[in-house]
Amino acid sequence: MVFIGIEDDGRCARIEVGDELLTTLASLRAEGSIQPLPSMTVDKVTIKGCDWAVVQVEPSPSPPVRYEGRIWIKTGADRSTRVRGWRRTTRVADAARGMASRNHGTASQ
Repeated sequence: MVFIGIEDDGRCARIEVGDELLTTLASLRAEGSIQPLPSMTVDKVTIKGCDWAVVQVEPSPSPPVRYEGRIWIKTGADRSTRVRGWRRTTRVADAARGMASRNHGTASQ
């Protein structure tokens, strides 16, 4: 979920959450930059007099998801991009790390 209208410290940002903002947020789905097209909803909520726009994006049933042609992977606190062929590159890197750790354990000092 993405919350628009609240500061990082929890205070109300006091922005106008009107039809224009909600339409702009909803149009992100259809503009074609995100592939495959996400399943998402955009709503306005008011909590204690503070207006928020809430964008809820469902997980993709067919990952990986691309934004402007780049693959974004979120794992825990890490967020990084991958390029085409990322699976092959990741497998090669994983194999190299495995070989390095096996060799490191047997190396004499």
